[in-house]
Amino acid sequence: MSPLYSDPSYWLLGSTVALVLLVISSYRSYRKSLQLVYGTPGIRSLISLIQPAIFVIPAGKIPFTNFWGTPGPSYWARRKYEAFNDAEQDIISAVSADFSSPMYFIADADVAQEIMANRHRFVKPVELYDVLNLFGHNVLGTEGEQWRVHRKIAAPSFTEGNNRLVYEETVVALDGLFEIWGSGETVDINNFAEVTFAFALMIICSAGFGMRVPWIDTEPPPGHNMTFKRAMEVISSDILLKVIVPRMFMNWSKRTAIVESGFNELQ
Repeated sequence: MSPLYSDPSYWLLGSTVALVLLVISSYRSYRKSLQLVYGTPGIRSLISLIQPAIFVIPAGKIPFTNFWGTPGPSYWARRKYEAFNDAEQDIISAVSADFSSPMYFIADADVAQEIMANRHRFVKPVELYDVLNLFGHNVLGTEGEQWRVHRKIAAPSFTEGNNRLVYEETVVALDGLFEIWGSGETVDINNFAEVTFAFALMIICSAGFGMRVPWIDTEPPPGHNMTFKRAMEVISSDILLKVIVPRMFMNWSKRTAIVESGFNELQ
């Protein structure tokens, strides 16, 4: 190796230059995004609300500023309408320094209806819906002619017959739960959210996938690492890991390996 490349000061200089260029590029992108929203007030942050990193980096503002480091995944749950009150208007913008596109947030029903009714004027940014295309393109992740094709395919699913199917499978699932609980006067449950989660998953499995599953799981069928029910539980609970972690790293921990196996089993 050349002495130049083995010198630590060379790598330090290179890293410093790269960092300075990144900061300059980020600042220019941020200023351009501010111009695109035409001065509309709102949320200003280093990391956008649509970036997976907000689930990892703690939410908080940069000290002595109104600039967020990251708003966090529960930003709207915490602040609700306060963000609009701060701006004193029902339409606010979100601009970040991480090269993400600027966004608008709306708290006006008439404006929202106008946007939803004019699909040609307000085209969906499909690149933001890539996370929903894990199993292929669908109604939510497409636009234009491709969206019309998927809508034509999906529309027949929302019929009275399917509503009745969901109702019937709900009754079957409840009967199974009551059978497990037995005829005692009381049932002790530490976390009822686990029951409702399993209940909803059973309805999805039976009505959506045509796979009726039991309350108490069984052994995986031959040639599989987990049952269909277990695979659905895994991807429903940890789909975020599949989105954030690159595929080459999915087997680096036991939890991510289980998630990868669950997705493979379902496919």
